[in-house]
Amino acid sequence: MISCANYDCDIIVEEETVLAAISDRAVLRRYEQLKINSFVDCNKHLRWCPKAGCSRAVKVEFVKFKPVICQCKMVFW
Repeated sequence: MISCANYDCDIIVEEETVLAAISDRAVLRRYEQLKINSFVDCNKHLRWCPKAGCSRAVKVEFVKFKPVICQCKMVFW
């Protein structure tokens, strides 16, 4: 979420407005990646695979006490 930049303004800027303001493709890709990162980080049923070089998010059925297996074969808790 992107907030209004004015002092003491709590309005959240709509995504359409943000996308309309971005003309650089690299900036747009970075914005999209940050949205994905935020979604995974804020979702208690998703985890990033900790294996170096793996950029997959894994769905977690049980938040604690069960191992998770990524498509890259990494097993983590």
